[in-house]
Amino acid sequence: MRKLLGHLVPCAVLGVLLVTAGVGEAKAAFIFQIAVTVTDNTTSTTTVFGPTDSTGPDNSSALSHMKDFLVNTGTFDTSASGFKILALDASSNNPGSMTGELKITGLGQVNPGSTDSFTVTINTSETGYTLPTGAGGHLTASDSNTITGTTSATSTTQDFTSYYSPTNTLFDKTGPKAVAGTITTPATGIGSSLSGMSPTAATDFIPFVTPYALTNTLKFTIVGNGTGTAAVNTNSSDQFTGSTVVSAIPEPTSLVVFLTGMPLPLAVVFGLMRRRRGVAAG
Repeated sequence: MRKLLGHLVPCAVLGVLLVTAGVGEAKAAFIFQIAVTVTDNTTSTTTVFGPTDSTGPDNSSALSHMKDFLVNTGTFDTSASGFKILALDASSNNPGSMTGELKITGLGQVNPGSTDSFTVTINTSETGYTLPTGAGGHLTASDSNTITGTTSATSTTQDFTSYYSPTNTLFDKTGPKAVAGTITTPATGIGSSLSGMSPTAATDFIPFVTPYALTNTLKFTIVGNGTGTAAVNTNSSDQFTGSTVVSAIPEPTSLVVFLTGMPLPLAVVFGLMRRRRGVAAG
């Protein structure tokens, strides 16, 4: 059996290397976009904003420091939908370092006087990450919020999902994903706030291919309390954050992931072990 495993382990490692071979570490071109969908559940009206590219001096090339943009004006003035998003900020550390990161923060508030229910979905995505590198990857998702001024018997909910795209495709949700637990917040009362935080969700995957893309999706539902004016809006609000982080799995761990995730090689191992036992018994 020791001889058998001695042959299988190098083969497994070779298989991982072959899958990831030929992937360069040079900086790749990137696209950094954000899109917002606001649905008024009371009137069954949906409005889509974007997707639009990140703007700002840091986005002329894939620099290693943070690239931020605020999109609360122009095409992202969402107030006409009945719900206004303030200071929406998406950031990344593209092309990555010890981790690849994509984050979002913002504040969303129901327009003054409205008692409608809204569902808001924010998708942020960036391509062209080239770091870190490794045979396997570890993807995490986490989010938090502070809910203010809700009075409806319907709780406020928030969900967050992180996606890794081995094909380096914008808004790709077909690859490995990590789904954070739903944050559920009961009515806070006008002028009062409640904060919540999801446990960090994690997914291991193999192979870890570069360049890659990251996408995060933050979705929340909130009901207006009917108060507020143009000068001072006291209507229901959600101050939100979401974080997608990917890191490389050390080689021995990625090998275990590879072996346990491939039922056919394990079946072959057990079959050969049975044959050897049969020969020895004979």
